[in-house]
Amino acid sequence: MAQEKEKGKEKRTIRVQPLSLAAFGKYGRYANFAYPPGINTFGTGSAIEFSPDMISLDTGGKVPSFSDCSVKKRPFIITETEAHSETEELYRADEDTIIHVGPPTADDNPPLDAIEAFFVPARTVVVFKRRVWHHAGYKVVDSDNPTTILIGLAPCTYHNDCHLVRLAEADQIEIDTGM
Repeated sequence: MAQEKEKGKEKRTIRVQPLSLAAFGKYGRYANFAYPPGINTFGTGSAIEFSPDMISLDTGGKVPSFSDCSVKKRPFIITETEAHSETEELYRADEDTIIHVGPPTADDNPPLDAIEAFFVPARTVVVFKRRVWHHAGYKVVDSDNPTTILIGLAPCTYHNDCHLVRLAEADQIEIDTGM
């Protein structure tokens, strides 16, 4: 993590990296639904291409629940992060976004020095493993229109399994988008 001085205090900055299985695999998995593999299961020349079972979500044996999240353009600064102990989380944005992730911890203390940021192309489904630190993505396109994010979790996760940590200003992390 790069650090620089800003008005007498340390400023944390992390660089956005491309989404790859090698870099992101320790946090979860992903599949790009904008460019599916297109397995033709209906015969030669069919107008239908079907890409089955592209990604799975482990909700601890509970039926998954899906939520809608609307995100507006905001500064690329991590001010809060969350983790879930009992379920993985599915994330899919309609537009390009940037996400932050941190490795799992056994307690409610996010590993601030190990946080990373990834560029997620539009319509790519990401699944965060249990206890991986994350939060709502950052909209990349500079417009006033919000982007819609589909979230999949076990039901009632935000009421009974959301370990949300709001970071003190000194602990907040700036994301260097390289853009």
